[in-house]
Amino acid sequence: MTVLTTPWRESLALRVGLAIGTITVLAIFSILLSSFVAENSVGKAKAINDSGSLRMLTYRLTEQLTSGQAAQAVPRVNSLINQRLATLGQVVNARGTD
Repeated sequence: MTVLTTPWRESLALRVGLAIGTITVLAIFSILLSSFVAENSVGKAKAINDSGSLRMLTYRLTEQLTSGQAAQAVPRVNSLINQRLATLGQVVNARGTD
């Protein structure tokens, strides 16, 4: 009774080469996938930070309006809000052209 063997079962070098080739293909796939994810997330963190900043500025403005400090607070907070809105608009417009 003869047992047929395949060359890849007998050759250690062939099995190691196959394992290294598989690892290399998986590494390249992982690099391409992470590059794709990184490219698509550019600007999103800035938009989230600007949105949170706008929320805090409106909270601060509401607090100062209810405490009677509106005369001093409104112009300063209004200019900060306009700056943040302009920055947020630039981020959104930049993402829209991609």
